[in-house]
Amino acid sequence: MPPLPPVPQVLRCTLKYTLGGDTDLINRFHILYDGGPPTTANLVTLATDISNSWAARIATIFTDGLALEEVTLEDLTSDTSAVGSWTGTQLGTNGSDPLSAGAALVLQMKIARRYRGGHPRIYWGGLDQADLATPQTWSAGALSTWPPLFLDFFADIEAMSAGGTELLNIVNVSYFEGFTPFEYPSGRYRNIPKLRTGGPVVDIVTGFTMNPKVASQRRRNQQRTA
Repeated sequence: MPPLPPVPQVLRCTLKYTLGGDTDLINRFHILYDGGPPTTANLVTLATDISNSWAARIATIFTDGLALEEVTLEDLTSDTSAVGSWTGTQLGTNGSDPLSAGAALVLQMKIARRYRGGHPRIYWGGLDQADLATPQTWSAGALSTWPPLFLDFFADIEAMSAGGTELLNIVNVSYFEGFTPFEYPSGRYRNIPKLRTGGPVVDIVTGFTMNPKVASQRRRNQQRTA
């Protein structure tokens, strides 16, 4: 598969966690920046600042069974642009009664562009049973408490800078548009996503909403590793 095309002045941020036996649970989002280009040292500084904001702003959402252990920032401007990481341990602080690893909170991202299909979202795991109203829904208390914490976390990020690099907005990056049908020898078809002919589309995230229903990320339950 060919590499994805460059996205000028956009950073890909990957938060990597340990949750029980899963040592590769991640959340990922993108950040538009101005100035730069950032050096590796700049990105290490920013990744460290993001880890500290995670601990200060949203660690209270997650149980102490979830540990943030790495924050990586990749400059997508070119395939030779800088990459920088923070590594360490930041623990959740919301009790010790975790839900299953596959249970997740869906944070939906609002963008101005309208289109048919799935919209940008992040699936957050490592949550506490006390935040359930029913087996399928989050409590009213959690749904009122969590949004300001996430808003503060992302606002912190949008105010960060290092060297000549200034972070501006959380964004969504769209690489694909439509599909190309591929026929197997058996006669069955598979739709393969097509890269946009004009290059990736970058949409500024204008807000966030939370799905009141508990989502499922079944691969986090590690059924295939048994």
